[in-house]
Amino acid sequence: MSKMRVYEYAKEHQLTSKEIVLKLKTLGFPVSSHMAVIEDQAIVKLNETFQSKKTDSKNTETKSQKKNEEVRVNETKKKTKESKKKNSSKRSGHERRKPAGRNNRSNPRRKGHVAASPHPKQEKKLPEKIVISGTLTVSQLAEKLGRESSEIIKKLMFLGVMATKNQDLSKDTIELIADDYGVKVEEEVIVDEAQFEMRASGLMKKRP
Repeated sequence: MSKMRVYEYAKEHQLTSKEIVLKLKTLGFPVSSHMAVIEDQAIVKLNETFQSKKTDSKNTETKSQKKNEEVRVNETKKKTKESKKKNSSKRSGHERRKPAGRNNRSNPRRKGHVAASPHPKQEKKLPEKIVISGTLTVSQLAEKLGRESSEIIKKLMFLGVMATKNQDLSKDTIELIADDYGVKVEEEVIVDEAQFEMRASGLMKKRP
């Protein structure tokens, strides 16, 4: 069995990193954050606890679904009976009110009138890689990935990280979010030209 990080296990079982961290602490496996590595023994314990919960929830869900289906069937039967009564009463009343010798004229404005459907938003294509120098805020990372800040905040919440648009993100967190989108992260190396020239001149002086 391969070792996993907390956020990876949480993502695989559709849970939050906080839930996994708390469960590991209660099982006697203290971890510090969502980046911590889970040992094989801890993974086995977690699987046992969450599988038992899933079976209980499935049993309750099936019972509730059966009840809901029965209620829906009864409601649909009542609605069909009521609608039949209303339609029969409307038809009889309409036939009485309809004047003789007049043809029903349809409104020409209604013909051919089609409501304009709003154009769906086209998502921007993800870049193959992004270049960073130090840290980035949530909004800066969203801009580089071509996504909304709210979408990045949701992914951070799934990892157990609460953040705002203007909050700085660490390099590890940036790499996690980018990796989730399949985007590589490269760190920009900034060279100070003044220091480079000073070192070069010092080397020239040392030469005989």
